[in-house]
Amino acid sequence: MKQYNAACLDIGYVPVASQLTFTTAHTSVRLLTGKDQTLYLQLYTDANSMRYIGRSLTEGEAVASFFKALKLNVALQWRRLFFVIESKSSRRSLGLMGLTDTGDAGIEFGIILSQQAQGKGVATEVLQQCIARLFALGVSKVWLQLHPDNAAAIAMAQTAAMTKGTRVTANNQQTWFIEQHYNKNCRGH
Repeated sequence: MKQYNAACLDIGYVPVASQLTFTTAHTSVRLLTGKDQTLYLQLYTDANSMRYIGRSLTEGEAVASFFKALKLNVALQWRRLFFVIESKSSRRSLGLMGLTDTGDAGIEFGIILSQQAQGKGVATEVLQQCIARLFALGVSKVWLQLHPDNAAAIAMAQTAAMTKGTRVTANNQQTWFIEQHYNKNCRGH
């Protein structure tokens, strides 16, 4: 069994989902559970919510995706985790956050917000806190894939001090990233 320096976790092999739940000034971020199916379906089947992400899902596809997300959240060696973003004051669900282990000590961050939560700084606040959490766990790079027409998401990335990458994905998304350098006491880094 691998041994880890607590400050340098290899998050691809350590169950850290509970370490990635957090609060910001206005939100709480918690793991997706079975009670979140309605939110998940609303967001992933809504063409407006999905306009910069991909095609909206049919209800059947969204249900299947939701149950897959729940299974991924309990996998011992996770590659993707799903979270719910809630208002701290009202406890109302605002959206979903996803983290994907890219296999290179990096994590891809994704977020989808309800229309009522958009344009209020929620995504930027959650992204900045998430980056801080991931870096504290030893992640070296946090990635985003953003549609070039999504001005709000690009502003979010810039506010979080992210850099536009040179790679364009197959679905014409631009990559943005932020890096940290590992502590020299971390093995393998």
